[in-house]
Amino acid sequence: MKGLSDKLGRVYFAAPLFTPQERAFNEHLARQLEQFFHVFLPQRDGQLLPGKELDSTAYSALADHVFRTDVEAIRRADTLFAVLDGRTIDEGVAVEVGMAHALEKQCVGFWSDARVLLPHGINPMVRGAIQTLLRSESEFRSWLSNLKKPK
Repeated sequence: MKGLSDKLGRVYFAAPLFTPQERAFNEHLARQLEQFFHVFLPQRDGQLLPGKELDSTAYSALADHVFRTDVEAIRRADTLFAVLDGRTIDEGVAVEVGMAHALEKQCVGFWSDARVLLPHGINPMVRGAIQTLLRSESEFRSWLSNLKKPK
């Protein structure tokens, strides 16, 4: 495994992860990011809540563990990469973007979806926290190709 010096830093990957299609899309983008970064993908590197049959006590314990693990991964990250697709932005992603912004992390958004509630784009509180907004997979690939790997 390559060391951190072989990469541009750490990325926290914030995205909806509740359906097989969402998780497959996340993995697709994460594989490309991993050419340049160490990527923390919560669905792979953390714990998943969706699909678990838990009583309320077990759910509370697991939810607390998920929260603490993800917050620590955001703190360690240099960059947060957020999938913003959907009619509204996933509430977990919105919190993760807010945390990363408050921690002064670089925030990159991927928004290829035309469905929005506002007439001219995404919620300004989310958009204001995003330094780079990529609108398609081709823009994403172009952004990646412009990154400079450390020597």
